[in-house]
Amino acid sequence: MKTCKIILIICMVFFPVSGCSDPQQVTVTPPNSKQPITLPACTPLVVYTQRSLNVTGVEIPVSKTPIKIGDVTWKPDVIMQASEIVQILDNNRMTICSYLPALASSGTAAQFHDELKQYMDEAGRICQLALLIKLNNPEAVQKWIEAYAKRGIAIVEDKKAKKAMGMTSEAQRYSSIKTYQRVFDITDFVKR
Repeated sequence: MKTCKIILIICMVFFPVSGCSDPQQVTVTPPNSKQPITLPACTPLVVYTQRSLNVTGVEIPVSKTPIKIGDVTWKPDVIMQASEIVQILDNNRMTICSYLPALASSGTAAQFHDELKQYMDEAGRICQLALLIKLNNPEAVQKWIEAYAKRGIAIVEDKKAKKAMGMTSEAQRYSSIKTYQRVFDITDFVKR
């Protein structure tokens, strides 16, 4: 949890996402709390164009040919895999964000805090990728892919299964995803 907070602080400083006066922010009072909190606007951290994706301010070219970033030539499959996983994580973060106001007003404190933690953890995972690419470290990005690929697959499979069964209740969300909820430390990806 301490590592996640540090990563989020780094991301907020180096990769600002939105201002404090965002009109889409929602102020709610969580269950069992008298202190209101302001929830972030449900805006993606990843922006896509035809030839690139922008992850919290870091522009990443996407191509089927080798990509040169600075002095390093990246294999296109590394960037493609990372872009697929980061899109899944960001979509999941957006889904969680859409549930937070309802949970704050009608859920339990444990449900609200669990979802808020999941939301922050997804943002931390996305910021890790941006930081690793900004560091121009393909090996570390490959380790990031290996660390979070199973989570991405679990999120997709979970959504498919729930759609097929018509499952949409809060209690049914994240049943298989919880297995892959670990947030790795950024140092797990970089050589020491």
